[in-house]
Amino acid sequence: MSWELTKLVLSLPDLDPTERAVAHCLAFHAPRNGCAYPSMTTIAVESGLADRQSAQRVVRRLEKKGIVFPVSSKRGGRNNPTRYQFSSKKSIPTDAVSTGKCIPEDPESASLESGKCIPPDARDSIRQKRETSEAALTPDFPAKMEGEIWGYYIDCVKPGPNYSLTIERRKMLALRYAEMIAAGKTPKAAGTHLAEAIAAFERDDYFMGRKKGYEGAGRKGIEEIFRTQEVFEDWCAKCHTMEDPSSGE
Repeated sequence: MSWELTKLVLSLPDLDPTERAVAHCLAFHAPRNGCAYPSMTTIAVESGLADRQSAQRVVRRLEKKGIVFPVSSKRGGRNNPTRYQFSSKKSIPTDAVSTGKCIPEDPESASLESGKCIPPDARDSIRQKRETSEAALTPDFPAKMEGEIWGYYIDCVKPGPNYSLTIERRKMLALRYAEMIAAGKTPKAAGTHLAEAIAAFERDDYFMGRKKGYEGAGRKGIEEIFRTQEVFEDWCAKCHTMEDPSSGE
């Protein structure tokens, strides 16, 4: 993962929420040389898109805007995802983009041919560094706030003893927080916004499994609240609607 590229994505003013989510996904899968290998299915899942075709369309839009460009064949296919490089013309720090060849960060998501070029011990080292980076998430997300938000979620939703704060859930919380900070919110306001979304979810009878005939049917937990910026903002808006006496609810 390249934190320089992640910060770059947050600073770009001409991306809509879906494009920013896909750019975030590419930055998350890119090492410091700026070259990313996630499959379109992976991009779709991590960006909250319906399917791989939707992911392809958004990536094409990023290409047209000059954010990324392909550095390998776009034929794609199983075990042969297209390699995408972030453009150095978008004010990426020089240490975030290398002029050298792209080395697959994850041999499972790279082509079989390029994966064979990396010795097994080097792949293990790359994988270990990636897991360490994922566990650390972003240094811009305060650990104390993460603990408070997670604690508030547990108190409100009560998801059960086996529901834990996984790496992917940490990533979702961190990205939503970082996006709000990039948009000009103070850390306190961003934390309040995160809590508002959880409060709205807890009041929703369907998603909390309280609606007669749908017990537990829609309860997806933290993934349903924070999986994309658009979904998150929808929950925040619901919170304010629920609190407004004029809404009639």
